[in-house]
Amino acid sequence: RGVVGLIAPELDFARLFDAVELRGGAAGAADDAAAAPPMRARLKGVLCYFGWHYVAFFYSAAERAWVSFDDSAVRPVGATWAEAQARIADAHLQPLLLFYERDDA
Repeated sequence: RGVVGLIAPELDFARLFDAVELRGGAAGAADDAAAAPPMRARLKGVLCYFGWHYVAFFYSAAERAWVSFDDSAVRPVGATWAEAQARIADAHLQPLLLFYERDDA
């Protein structure tokens, strides 16, 4: 699946950016990074590109499904990120921009 297979459906920014001050402590302090509560975010959308064509894939909470948006249509993709990944890979789309939403937002 190439690059799209490497896209995580969830990230913990407290672990990903352990050298960055996330919770008001000193940046890069090992004790603060270990003690910091998780700052999780879920994947909500991916903007993809192929040739001169852009397609966006976003999760719709109302539909409880991933939806694709291209130049001429809005189409349901499936209920899981794996189904969206398969559609992106099958269409040879290149992910350009990822949209994550914090769980506590």
